[in-house]
Order: sequence, then C-alpha cells, then structure tokens
Amino acid sequence: MSGTRTTLTVVAIAIAAGFALAGCSVGGSPTAVSSTAASSSGGHSSPSVSASSDDAGTDSSDADATLPKTFPKDDVPLIDGKLVYTADLGTGWIVFIKADDFGDAYKDASGKLTDAGFSKSQEVATDQGDVAAFTTDKYQVIVTAGTDATYGKAVSYTVTKQ
Repeated sequence: MSGTRTTLTVVAIAIAAGFALAGCSVGGSPTAVSSTAASSSGGHSSPSVSASSDDAGTDSSDADATLPKTFPKDDVPLIDGKLVYTADLGTGWIVFIKADDFGDAYKDASGKLTDAGFSKSQEVATDQGDVAAFTTDKYQVIVTAGTDATYGKAVSYTVTKQ
C-alpha cells in the first residue's frame, strides 16, 4: 500500500509542477504571452525563460504556439495536434497540445515515447485524465492528459534533461 501511495504522491507532484510551471510564463498567464515577446523576460525573475502562445487578448484555442528552437524534437516525439502553449525553461521545456479525445491522445503519446526508447516508470489513469513518467538516459518526460482550465482537453509534456 505504501508503494502505491508513494507512486501517487510522486505523480501528483509531477502534475502540479507541470501545470504550475506552465503558469510561470513570461509576462503573466500563458494566454497573455505574445509569440513576439518569446525571448523577453517581461519582469519574470528568470530571464532564461521563453514562452510562446497566442497574441494577448485572443483565445488561445484560436492561435498557434511554436515549438522552441531548442526543443529536442528528434529525441522526444510529440503527438500530432495544435500547439497551444510552449516554454523553454533553460533546463527543460513545457508543451501543451490540444486533443479532441485526451484518452486516445495519451495512448498515442505513450506509444510514441516508448517506441522512441523511453521507459515508462509510473502511470496513473483515471476517468479525469492520465499521467505517466518516461525516461531515457538523456531526458525525463512527464505526460499528462486531461482537461486544462485554460486550454480545454489537452496533452502536456514536461521535459527535463537528465
């Protein structure tokens, strides 16, 4: 029982960290970040953070974000879909992709990562969403799928260097 409790605690912390980091965007909330201000610190305490989302004042579901140039796209495969928020944190990245069916999108994300050589170390699935940790010798990826308050049904990737 304590192993299950520890696993759930670790996963809950990972989920909270992923969404908290996404909220720690340049210039305020993720929906207020302009892609033209991606490299500006906007008063944020960490000038190394850059983010991309939509133009200020527009619905994020109607605008595209762009993948940071530093994102390891050859090593960390993403599901197909509309990028609605991305951030380069200097030590890692956050990516949100809209998903019509987050259950299917999660299965797709999990399959792409394991096919690319990632090991799935922890997984929690509920009817409200899914989360899992994936690792290689180079990266750790936390994938969450569910309904986000800002982006609706989405899959998020929190990628950190090992």
